[in-house]
Amino acid sequence: MAVRYSGNLTIRLTVNDRSDGWRVNIAECGANVYRGTVGQPHSARVAIDAPEEYDAAARAALAFAEHDGMDMSGADVGDSGFLVYRSRK
Repeated sequence: MAVRYSGNLTIRLTVNDRSDGWRVNIAECGANVYRGTVGQPHSARVAIDAPEEYDAAARAALAFAEHDGMDMSGADVGDSGFLVYRSRK
């Protein structure tokens, strides 16, 4: 399991397997905001459990949650989309 952060949001990611992607739980102040599965944005250049893969999956999870109508106003956003950090700022 990996944990990533964006603004007030905590994103927990667990690898299912290569075919299923990641199980995702996004929470704000301890309350669940979104639960789901994010398909694998995997690159053949790095391992599926590499930190860069978790970063990409966390950004994808935020985008999927927003697309599904969830309020992602607690996330940090930059010019190219959601910003994800490996430790709380």
